[in-house]
Amino acid sequence: MMSHVCDEFADDFDVKFNNTKGSKSVTMRIGNRYSERCVSLQIDGKDIRYVNELKYLGVCVICAKI
Repeated sequence: MMSHVCDEFADDFDVKFNNTKGSKSVTMRIGNRYSERCVSLQIDGKDIRYVNELKYLGVCVICAKI
């Protein structure tokens, strides 16, 4: 639902998301069920990649079972 709100905002304010292959727009699951398959998230009609690790503000975050 929240990704649809972002899509509407982007349309209203002429904002573009960088969700092409190899882009910085990614998603990651964290916690006990991180390895379970999840529905795809989309922005601008394109799937957002699921990753196992990412870097945000210089901090590396890695998905794992806690």
